[in-house]
Amino acid sequence: MLSNENGSKIMKNYPEITVVMPVFNTVAYLDSAVESVLCQTFGNFELLAINDGSTDGSLYRLEQWASKDPRMRVLSQENRGASAARNVGISQAKGNFIYFMDSDDILNRDALGTCYEYCRRDQVDFVFFDAETLNDGTFDSALVDKFNYKRTGIESMIMPGRATFEKLLKSSKFFSPVWLLFIDLNFLRKIG
Repeated sequence: MLSNENGSKIMKNYPEITVVMPVFNTVAYLDSAVESVLCQTFGNFELLAINDGSTDGSLYRLEQWASKDPRMRVLSQENRGASAARNVGISQAKGNFIYFMDSDDILNRDALGTCYEYCRRDQVDFVFFDAETLNDGTFDSALVDKFNYKRTGIESMIMPGRATFEKLLKSSKFFSPVWLLFIDLNFLRKIG
């Protein structure tokens, strides 16, 4: 991160991290999600918000945020689903690492920096982590309780992918949501 003559922080030509956020009709959650990215302690990232044909004012909110922060870009497509939006993000990503965030999620302030540090320090292709399900009262608590994304009893470890996968499967701690992975973009492109 560099500073200009006014002391404002600006991004280098190429960000270290690309955050890809598919957005479809989540205007009620969008401000919290975007703000949690833009307020990260690690600042050298870009946020690619892919408007997936929203009809609820999400695109307007995204454009407002993008007008305030040069690290954010808004791309639009007809509604084709989150996977198609993520693929657009991959094709436009400039970062060395990529994180796929849903538009109703909230990141801890140090999430990107922590994941980046693990990848750089330990020279790993990806980091996966846990999440907590939040309920704003919209959903039945019993339903929310079924979505537990915490791997209790699993220590922090560095292992080859196959060994990690087998260990997590045996302990019933394997979760596959893409929004629990921070990935080296070259590795992702290489494996397709």
